[in-house]
Amino acid sequence: MQPLYDLIENNEAQLTEKVISYLENAGYLQYTATLMEAWRISISGISNIILSSLKLSERVPELSPDTNYAEDEIYSFGILEAKLHRVRGISYTMFAGSFKYYRQAYCDLIIESCLKKEIEYYCLAFVNRCFDRIELGFSSEWLNLKDDEYIRDLQKMNIALTNEKNKYLTIFESYSIPIVILEYDCHIDNLNFEAAQLFNDSIKPGVGYYGGEFRGAYFSWFSDELRHFINNDLKKFWFETSLDTKKGTRHFHVMFAQMLDVGNTSKKTIITLNDITERKIIEKEMARMGNLELIGQMAAGIGHEIRNPMTTVRGFLQMLSSKEQHVRHRESFDLMIQELDRCNSIISEYLSLAKNKKVNLENCCLNSIIEAILPLIISEANSREITIVFKKETIPELLLDQKEIRQLIFNLVNNGLQAMDNKGTLTISTYSNQNEVALSIEDQGTGISSELIDKIGTPFVTTKTNGVGLGLAICHSIVARHRASLNFSTGANGTTFFVRFKI
Repeated sequence: MQPLYDLIENNEAQLTEKVISYLENAGYLQYTATLMEAWRISISGISNIILSSLKLSERVPELSPDTNYAEDEIYSFGILEAKLHRVRGISYTMFAGSFKYYRQAYCDLIIESCLKKEIEYYCLAFVNRCFDRIELGFSSEWLNLKDDEYIRDLQKMNIALTNEKNKYLTIFESYSIPIVILEYDCHIDNLNFEAAQLFNDSIKPGVGYYGGEFRGAYFSWFSDELRHFINNDLKKFWFETSLDTKKGTRHFHVMFAQMLDVGNTSKKTIITLNDITERKIIEKEMARMGNLELIGQMAAGIGHEIRNPMTTVRGFLQMLSSKEQHVRHRESFDLMIQELDRCNSIISEYLSLAKNKKVNLENCCLNSIIEAILPLIISEANSREITIVFKKETIPELLLDQKEIRQLIFNLVNNGLQAMDNKGTLTISTYSNQNEVALSIEDQGTGISSELIDKIGTPFVTTKTNGVGLGLAICHSIVARHRASLNFSTGANGTTFFVRFKI
């Protein structure tokens, strides 16, 4: 009977929704599966056995006392379903009661399809007899079960459920992203180890599930966002924010999601906090390097065009200053020449930002480069009454442009010396760490003010009275050409710059 076959095959979603609706109204959902896929699979199993029977014969599978049910696939399907549900701890009355609503869903689908009366009658008869045979199968399986066998089944299921719970709890605790599960009133139902560490860095795995200080506590973070999420009954909601945690200030991509529960018996909110701090740092560095690249391209393009007229002007000033009629203005001419030379020096530094600047890389030791220029550094420091300490470890050779690395060190050291008020110690250190060689330059100044931290390394940003603001920008360009990294830490007791070279 093709109309019945098409009706069942093409309406799986509708049947699933009907069954869930009936069972929810009858109060069964609080004891059963919460995921939609579990219900779809159950409908699919029943539909397949009805369609399989329809393929074998279009005759209504009437019941008879002479029927050999042991050879009937519909009856056998009922036995199998009884075994599967029994080991899950489902009682006969719960299983048989809920199954009545499955039957009702199929019958309602036929009735609502407005078939011709004779076709509707046939379809209802066929489906009802299939359900009768399934019920005979699971009833006989339950009736033939002895009490001791039923208890053994329950004991096996209890062990299996415990193992399943422990497996998923271990996965939950081992997950590298912080997860918090909230009750509808925003009190903590559970949280994994990564999330617990955000509140308490000495916490132990499992504390969220087995109790402790967090379970049942009010979740105070994101109160406005949570109120918006819950009041608008949203399925998902996400945003980015910074949080002060036990691990320091971190930046997170936060996502709220409703728990997938078709019966809404577990109205909980799942919060995941994906730490994107490193990504933000990289994005910021890429943006800064992009700006430097643009500036470098501009520098390379206009540097020579500016220098040419400056050279002409300087030449004429020298010529004019040598004439007798301009002797009384010679001091002014010398000052203008000095300023032109200063401009030329700034342009030379500006040209150092060019990304495509040629570098001469060769195998050499960073310690040897520092030792070669150390006397010049000490001489400059002595004039300021500052002590230089060089702490070196044995490190492997690196591919370096010695001239550029000397400029990098001079710039960083000069910044450190200028940050100190003619006293204290400036420490230069080298060491290797895993696949990196690190250079650190630590001063004992007053640190970098918070309003300048985000601008450090931006060309022409400086706090020095006579500074140009290109020193750190040039350092970043040198580091980029060596495929290294440059960062710093700062506080009230000083600033340390770190340069890390890949081995």
